[in-house]
Amino acid sequence: MGWTNSDYSYAYHIAGGCQTPEEAHRVLSECRNARLMAIREFKLAMRKREVDRAKLEREIEECADDLDKEGLRIDLEKLGVHEEAVEKPDYAYAVHEVEMLDALLAHLSPHCNWADGTMTMQEGYQQAQQRERYSLLLERARVGIISQGGIDSETIREMRSHPDALALEAASVAMVAARNEGTLRLAAHKKVPWLLTA
Repeated sequence: MGWTNSDYSYAYHIAGGCQTPEEAHRVLSECRNARLMAIREFKLAMRKREVDRAKLEREIEECADDLDKEGLRIDLEKLGVHEEAVEKPDYAYAVHEVEMLDALLAHLSPHCNWADGTMTMQEGYQQAQQRERYSLLLERARVGIISQGGIDSETIREMRSHPDALALEAASVAMVAARNEGTLRLAAHKKVPWLLTA
């Protein structure tokens, strides 16, 4: 399967924006569910379209006025043009997205905390939330210190409510000291084993 911009976005912006493989799995699963729903909606729309097509064909047969009949034929043609130009390509791409998301999820699963069978996927999602939030808050603090010289009040409030608030505070103080010394840099791109490489 070839890589497209959408595939890249799923792998590197959506999954790659997560701090843990569990959160990446959860977010990609939500994306997959949305695409599956779009596929179901398309199939329903196609069934309705067949009913509309049959109705228009009947109206054309029964229509006595040539101008009205021509208008009905144009309406019938519009149904086919929209289906071919928009709906079928969208459907095919949605199927592709589900297949690609399935491959990403299969790649992520062995790296998740439930892979050893000691917990359910839902328990794994819950357990990973604390680590996910810790890493995200640390990243927000680093960006704030680099770009504004400090941490915004919302991030500080969230850091204080985190179970690892003392560790977050210590890391933030160290980052401020590093900034004052001129050694604080943006973190390098995450190199994590669960990111799929193209």
